[in-house]
Amino acid sequence: MSSPMEVRGIGLTSHSANKYARVDFYLPGKDGRTAYFQWEVHLVENLKANLLMGIDIISPEQIHINTSREVAMVRLCDNIELALSIQTRSANVQRTVFSQKGTRIPAHTRKALPIHGAKGTSLSLPQDCDLLFEPSVKQKVSVFAHIVNHCMEAIYVQNDSDSDVVLPQNTRIGNLVEYKADGCFLASVSDSEIALKPAKKLRTTGWIRRAWKGILAAAATTAAYRITTDGPNNITTHLESKLSN
Repeated sequence: MSSPMEVRGIGLTSHSANKYARVDFYLPGKDGRTAYFQWEVHLVENLKANLLMGIDIISPEQIHINTSREVAMVRLCDNIELALSIQTRSANVQRTVFSQKGTRIPAHTRKALPIHGAKGTSLSLPQDCDLLFEPSVKQKVSVFAHIVNHCMEAIYVQNDSDSDVVLPQNTRIGNLVEYKADGCFLASVSDSEIALKPAKKLRTTGWIRRAWKGILAAAATTAAYRITTDGPNNITTHLESKLSN
């Protein structure tokens, strides 16, 4: 493009959309027919939705959306009906996380701590959204913020002191809330050297700072994992990494 272009309306930030392409849309109808149209689209990096079709396309193509019937009718394509999948938004997620069992964390060691909900109950996390774990443990350990999904079964706890730390069963570790950030940084194993220095003593900070710390720590931990197996159905993951003093 001859001049930079910024677009807004995707989350809270503006996005660079300097690149564009003309795209052919082929949308399969419920009756076997296919709706076709072509439009110029702008390319935006790290777009979580992968594709957004706005009013600038929906209105000229006369696409009528019927949410109760879960269909969209393309009037300019001989009234072809497209099947829609509509899901209601999850209720506000708020879960308190506790340690599932008493755990001893040796000096200068990071361990995976199994977790559960209040009074030993399941966390019962929704499957249609990302979640943010916000640490609140008061013992002398570092607990990192995690961006997780409904499969979360453990969190990483790091002991930077010179003596062992014991976390009793049902120790309150933190909270799980819906993750509402507009974007995030994808860490890889190659970034692990950034996080090899042991974490400083945990201080009260904002969740964004703790989230960055947790992302880097996760990269370092991933690099340190060892997976062994003595058969296709017997795989053991060693979720403990010894840190250098």
